[in-house]
Amino acid sequence: MKNLFFISLAFITLFFSCQKPEKYPNEPQIDYQKIVISEIIDTLGTEVVSYDLIFNALDGDSNLGLKQTDVTGIFSPDSFYHNNAFVTLYKKVDGEFVEGITYTDNQGIVHTDTLTYSQRIPYTDPVGLNDYFKAEIKINMQIEKIGLSNFFYDLDTIKFVFFVVDKDLNKSNIQETQEIIRGFRGTLIDTDTVIIY
Repeated sequence: MKNLFFISLAFITLFFSCQKPEKYPNEPQIDYQKIVISEIIDTLGTEVVSYDLIFNALDGDSNLGLKQTDVTGIFSPDSFYHNNAFVTLYKKVDGEFVEGITYTDNQGIVHTDTLTYSQRIPYTDPVGLNDYFKAEIKINMQIEKIGLSNFFYDLDTIKFVFFVVDKDLNKSNIQETQEIIRGFRGTLIDTDTVIIY
């Protein structure tokens, strides 16, 4: 019985050692999964609407993540590429989604603002034979609840559009959520999800 165990273990080891590493493109790919919307009290005691955007990410050469030491040159804090995940809120106006929200303030001055969230996906060491990055990413965004009804955040129907960039500045495909109606709380799941790995 003892000999049989070692033979089986040797066979399993041989089987896995003969497997070829999986290969994927060097450009990152993302796949939207769901968005979870809830009302919470933030650390300052303010009522906010919290949006947890969840998606899968895959990068063939495993350089999607940024290390804590990546803070110089193109990755310096004042650079666009200091972060590598970018989410933009779009508002539905007259049946069309627009990125820039134009409004006139109390003094009659016209403003156009874009609400964009950018965050850092941290670096992760590849595991095993496969030299690629594969992970589920969650990005949290919060908007003050009181702001949802003022002149800027008069958001009846919105959606989020997002992408990621790897360390070689390769941009991923662009994904977007479903339309989100003001007042909705809960989870919206992408029913047309295509698993990319």
